[in-house]
Amino acid sequence: MALPTDACYVCLGARSFTVNTCTHAAHDACLLRASRFNIFTCGLCRQPVAALLPAGQQAIPLGPPPVLIGVGAGLMPPPPPPTSIPALRAPPDDALPTQTQTGTADVDIEFIQEGFSLSHARPFDVVARIKVGPLTGPSTSIDLVALLDVSGSMYGDKINMLKRSMLALLDELGPTDRLALVPFHSAATCTQPLKLMTDDQKALTGRYLASLKEGGGTNIGGALGWAEALLDQRVHRNSVAGVLLISDGRDENNFQSARAAGIANKYPVYSIGIGSDHDSNMLGGLARLGAGSFSYAESPEAIPGSIGRTVGILKTVVATNGTVFFGDDAKSVGMFFADMTKSYLFSWLAGMDSAEAGLSYRSLGGGTNRETHSLALGSVGFQTATNLIFIDSVRNRDRITKAIEVAGNLTLSGAKELLEHAKAEVAASISADMPETLHLLGQIDTVLAKLATRNDRATLENAYSLMATQTGGPLGETPSMVAAHQRMTEATQIL
Repeated sequence: MALPTDACYVCLGARSFTVNTCTHAAHDACLLRASRFNIFTCGLCRQPVAALLPAGQQAIPLGPPPVLIGVGAGLMPPPPPPTSIPALRAPPDDALPTQTQTGTADVDIEFIQEGFSLSHARPFDVVARIKVGPLTGPSTSIDLVALLDVSGSMYGDKINMLKRSMLALLDELGPTDRLALVPFHSAATCTQPLKLMTDDQKALTGRYLASLKEGGGTNIGGALGWAEALLDQRVHRNSVAGVLLISDGRDENNFQSARAAGIANKYPVYSIGIGSDHDSNMLGGLARLGAGSFSYAESPEAIPGSIGRTVGILKTVVATNGTVFFGDDAKSVGMFFADMTKSYLFSWLAGMDSAEAGLSYRSLGGGTNRETHSLALGSVGFQTATNLIFIDSVRNRDRITKAIEVAGNLTLSGAKELLEHAKAEVAASISADMPETLHLLGQIDTVLAKLATRNDRATLENAYSLMATQTGGPLGETPSMVAAHQRMTEATQIL
């Protein structure tokens, strides 16, 4: 609901004073009350108002300025933090049609072994390579919760591109897909529960998105709480669910870690950090906790492509709960999507001469699939040069991924030194001339170049997410992701 033009933006009472620099109205007493907490800016647009206080009134310094609870709530310090995360009751979700859509594709796994170790200092390695074929049949129906940062820092190009990107997203969703909206600033609110994206609902959702206004702080924790409640409390469930989180700021919620762990352990969170001021550690951490990803949108123009990639993943999912195992070692694969290729590195431990290895996953049609192979040390691809080089390229990928992950916890000078060392090791490897390895070296050069010109960690988080979710294409992207990225980018240029 729009704020009346003749209302005080602090208490919503009748107007008696106008902030001339921005035309937003406020009472003299409300402005004085705000100044006692060192708040000298308009609560709607944050233009300075200290000079407009009535003559003779002086601000009373009482320590650091408090966080605003929200427009209309009054400029008061926030209450003490609660001792637990409050429970949220989600609005009812739309019933699903009798027939929803689930994508299918062939899933294969192969094991590629070293016939001998290039270094006696380490064990023999084996790579499990998973290949998912093209999508057959319709794309998968999804439940998507969009958490949209509408804080004051999203003004201008950011909020405009966010709106246009979300409007373009509607065209990517079909009548059996459901979308929920949770805009957040100092507070987070579910303004649309999970609704089927019929043509009529798309029109309603589009009008709402076009009306979004920015203002206030950044409560990511509250938004994550709503996402968890909306997905946990569904009466009806599509086969695939995910969370899209877009923010340019840092969380003000004391329980952000608990919120993040709770949601990411259940559903993939695809987070997009805009600009250099977002919390890349938190947004990147969400990708590490679950099966989602983190994207760094350096400019507003990069938002639609990042959203398109998320849709390209979710709409082509064919299986979930994937796990690849080798002996007693198991690694989570998460979701399988069409045209995916992923490789996982395992090692023969001392004393092992055989192992049971394979793959398990749950298909969207129901039921668990398990494929098991009996392997003997050196029995597959024994001393084949091609296999040795391929395994070395996977080893290099893991080496770079680990280096980027560790670099995120170091000082920037330490991060640069570590990445330079990892780059030198990769450049000296037997797979250094392979296209995949050359691409890795190019990624490291890009990261180092950015670290040399800016003092932020978002570059490291984005690089880690790209490496950790690598799926076979040059940038870990399937044809479906690339196509969705292109459609979204083109659509926002038209809107």
